[in-house]
Amino acid sequence: MQTKKVFWGELALIAGITIVSMGITLMIKSDFGITPVASLPFVLSKIITLLSFGTWNYLLQIVAIILLVVLTRNIKTGYYVSVFIVIGFGYMLDLFEYLSGYLPVTLPLQVVYYILGFLGIAFGVGMLIKSCMPILPFEAFVRDVSSHFDLSVKLVKTSFDLFCVIMAIILGMTFLGNIEGIGLGTLICALLTGKFVALFGQRLDSRYCFRPAIKLSGHS
Repeated sequence: MQTKKVFWGELALIAGITIVSMGITLMIKSDFGITPVASLPFVLSKIITLLSFGTWNYLLQIVAIILLVVLTRNIKTGYYVSVFIVIGFGYMLDLFEYLSGYLPVTLPLQVVYYILGFLGIAFGVGMLIKSCMPILPFEAFVRDVSSHFDLSVKLVKTSFDLFCVIMAIILGMTFLGNIEGIGLGTLICALLTGKFVALFGQRLDSRYCFRPAIKLSGHS
């Protein structure tokens, strides 16, 4: 039997956040549509340009954590860590969005950007899940609301994604006169991301044993 290699959770967390932020940026560059949860901060960044996409992302995720605490009346240590993580995630989004400005844009390349972005997001999320570390606030919101109210994760996740997309469409049509960031690629993400995350997770499990170097009590 092959011995699994130890993969430190903190390293998996950093790698996951980096890969996910790169993936989202590539999907934006493809112009085929971004992930449902990224659609709302993306549209808001187009409406109120004073704040960047990354800033809107972490602000909305912090709001989600506050709403989660209000709904469940429970504060976990991991929530505080999640806030710091998502702020770093927001800065990474802005960095990669800036760097993506140097990428050429042609239809074949847009297809490549979308495929790489989609796979990157799925793999990165798989890394985040396996890291055994506090997760990003949007994911924590879905997980803990499901657990607290005894609802299926699929139901809460689908409802949350639909809310983000519907709000993004309404805001885009109202303030921009068009739909920004939502397209066929958004639908593909909604239908297939979960399956690819599970696939990458299985592959990671077969090779590595994820273990945080520093254990945080009450982060789950």
